[in-house]
Amino acid sequence: MPYGQRLNALCLESLEHRRLVTVLTLVYQILHGHYDTQLDATFCIIDNSRTRGHAYCTVDATKYFFSNRVISTWNYLPDMVVHSPTLSTFKRHLPFLTSLVIHSNISQY
Repeated sequence: MPYGQRLNALCLESLEHRRLVTVLTLVYQILHGHYDTQLDATFCIIDNSRTRGHAYCTVDATKYFFSNRVISTWNYLPDMVVHSPTLSTFKRHLPFLTSLVIHSNISQY
């Protein structure tokens, strides 16, 4: 049985989808102060609104750093998702959005 059929039979999401949801949730927690890390060492936030009106994330790092892999995906999210008031609200928006991101080839996972 092919992978896609097995996922459908078991009512599961693909590994790519689950990784993307986990990574975006981690980024939300980091940027909203729910995760104890040195933000300056991970992300460089620019208030220039070039991406949908929310703070633009950039990074000067090597190609495979976590922050570098997730920036284009994070910046693709609509403003209402990025500025969700709670983590549970943020997670509620993700199932639909992550499938769009995966199908549009923005995700690097």
